[in-house]
Amino acid sequence: MNNSSLSEAQIKDAESELSLEAVTKFFKKNPDFFEQNPRLLTELKIPHASQGVTSLVERQVSLLREHNIELRRKMGNLMDAARENDQLFQKTQNLSLSLVSAENLEDIAVKLENSLKEEYKADCSTILLFDTDIQIENSNKLRTVKCEDAIEHIPGFIKLEKAICGHLRDSEISYLFPDHASSIGSAALVPFSQGSIEGLLAIGSFDPKHFHHRMGTMFITYIGNLVAHVMNNSIK
Repeated sequence: MNNSSLSEAQIKDAESELSLEAVTKFFKKNPDFFEQNPRLLTELKIPHASQGVTSLVERQVSLLREHNIELRRKMGNLMDAARENDQLFQKTQNLSLSLVSAENLEDIAVKLENSLKEEYKADCSTILLFDTDIQIENSNKLRTVKCEDAIEHIPGFIKLEKAICGHLRDSEISYLFPDHASSIGSAALVPFSQGSIEGLLAIGSFDPKHFHHRMGTMFITYIGNLVAHVMNNSIK
């Protein structure tokens, strides 16, 4: 035997040193390897938990099919989100047009609540204006209040810097929604300030799950800013 030749044991040792990482790198650098060596495809078998032993080609087809299903699912989610955003934009546009046509502060409050009911599935709303000399016909939809009075009843919400959603205490519900104190399940509170107008918009729902702390507040913040802007313009 030629001493320069490798023994079977040495060959096995050399093969065992070929790591999984090295094999992986090789196939990444040579993605067409099996195109160059198609005969090897018939010899490869990959165990599959649910189908027993399947060929590499069959497994690749299965993976591609699963990938295609996942892509279609993601595309469907994107389309649903796009439709939801379109609907929300249309609702917000309708609200804007309604508010800018209001004749006075009281009319703004009435049109706001009607729009919130029709477009946003809310059940009631209240606008509180803090420390103002504006003369209005107070109702449960629009009230002028002293900060001292509001601090006594809703101390945690007087200095809000951004909109919040979720559940309120019974005493807070009674102060904000006196006509529906026993029915409110959840609410959104939106602080606003524009010119001489400073206040709080409270939107109530009879559904405890309608407003929750994980929901986005971008659109209700926009509604609060819109209300403040329209009100400020109506008193000039």
